[in-house]
Amino acid sequence: MTHAESSKPSVNERLSRAREQDLRTCRNLQAKLARAQLHDAVNPAPPQRAIPTHAPSSSRTTGLLFLSSTQQAQREHEQRSRERQLKRQVAGPIPPHSWRDEFERLSVRRGVASLDRQRLLDLVSSTGRDAEGGKANGGDVLERERARRHRAAVCAGLRYHHDGTDGGEALSLRDMTLCVIADALNRPSVANALVPEMDRAQSREVLEYLPRHMQHRMLALCGRIAATDWPLSDWAAQALVHLDQPNHADSDRSQHSTADEADDDWEASIDTDPHPTPFPRTATATLDVSFSTLTPRTLTRLLSTLAPLALTTLSLAGISSAPLDTRAMHAVFAQLPNLQLLCLAGSSLSTSSVDEPPRAGVFLRKLSRSCAKLETLDVGGCAWVSAEAVLAVSWGVAWPRMRRVLLSGCAAVVDPGGGTEGAVGKAAGNWVAPWHAVHVQRFDQLAEAAYTEGRDAFDVFSDAAPQRSAARARFSDYVSNAIQPAIVTHMTPAAARAQGADGVLMEYVRCPRSAAKVEMWLWTRARILDAIRGRAQPGARQRAWIDVYF
Repeated sequence: MTHAESSKPSVNERLSRAREQDLRTCRNLQAKLARAQLHDAVNPAPPQRAIPTHAPSSSRTTGLLFLSSTQQAQREHEQRSRERQLKRQVAGPIPPHSWRDEFERLSVRRGVASLDRQRLLDLVSSTGRDAEGGKANGGDVLERERARRHRAAVCAGLRYHHDGTDGGEALSLRDMTLCVIADALNRPSVANALVPEMDRAQSREVLEYLPRHMQHRMLALCGRIAATDWPLSDWAAQALVHLDQPNHADSDRSQHSTADEADDDWEASIDTDPHPTPFPRTATATLDVSFSTLTPRTLTRLLSTLAPLALTTLSLAGISSAPLDTRAMHAVFAQLPNLQLLCLAGSSLSTSSVDEPPRAGVFLRKLSRSCAKLETLDVGGCAWVSAEAVLAVSWGVAWPRMRRVLLSGCAAVVDPGGGTEGAVGKAAGNWVAPWHAVHVQRFDQLAEAAYTEGRDAFDVFSDAAPQRSAARARFSDYVSNAIQPAIVTHMTPAAARAQGADGVLMEYVRCPRSAAKVEMWLWTRARILDAIRGRAQPGARQRAWIDVYF
């Protein structure tokens, strides 16, 4: 205990050390001042006009030092705040300063962007709207932002059922980096929108550094996640195809090698797979080319590099360059017999603006013959989806493994008034409404509803009760379109328009048993549910349950 107390310096010793330190500091300052004076004497400064000024006092010097230290502390505080904000947004190390603008754009918290960044975006938007070439190449930042939101809304169901997320999670540092690379690869040239801005050789060199799993993650960011400004382009897909082509020089050298050399080569013996399979080691189960500009030929070549037999998930959402009901696309579907999830949301059957329901029914029947193992079918946002197209397929026979059908956003099943919005994760019930549950019950002679021959078919505004007659019809006859129901179309009431509501053209159908009028979109939902659940086809009643999402 005494030894510990004696080893501690006393107060006098500490004071002496402090005096020595002060003397050493003063000596260093004097030496520095002497060197400065000597330098001024050897190299005199050029003559300058004498400006009367007061000699700086010690208090003034202290004040300047305090102000400079305060400004430096303020800058350090702002830097720490920015780094703290970035750490909350991304995972991993802090990105360099050259990437900060891209990370602010890709961040979920887009409101933290600086005022200078916002002014720059406004300037680019205004110049892009005024320039003719900017519109052709999609130079408007706001227009690309709206397109990105549309892509995200179309693929909301696919993200929910495939990725298990609604897209609200923040992107990781890897995803943000891949978004920057994808935009650089898919950005078109300013002079010609059909030509990439980056050289093709340079694009292939960039893709060579990305592993296979990161390439497919980049395709997902361009597709269903909709995190990039530009979707996948045809030239970027061609670069991926050329990247996966084998090297012919290596194959020629391997053919000329003898069997003895192969036995002596221990590296070749290790690389040899003792259990060969029809699927390559790099085979992937998911391919996302949503909203891309791929041609059917490029899509076929891309599938050939990914082992089509191993592919279980394919997303063709929003593809406008390749209509679905063509011979080339049916050949693509024929190569995917093990497909389990197919997303066709926002797609079209042909290049024409009008898709006839009979053509849609034929397309679904052809698709069922090519992809019989489907478990999830997403056709949300498609204008060609109708009750007639769904009724054209015997779902119990065509897709015995079907579990989910996504129809959200289809014009035929959406309320024209906008009062009902479909939920991505909420499946429809067994019935659309109580009247639907009543009318599909077992056939009863006493509860039949029929109409007399002299009644007006479009008199849906009267309160007439159903009457019994010799002419009788089942509800299934109306659902399967064996008997055409009475349909009436009129605008919304004038009282609703007077209150500020927009005039909407509504269609109504006479209920075959209660003589009440039913909105057409509800009638279409009822027919689709009866077709998919097996109530419209007597032979499809004994089948598994299918969740339908409107």
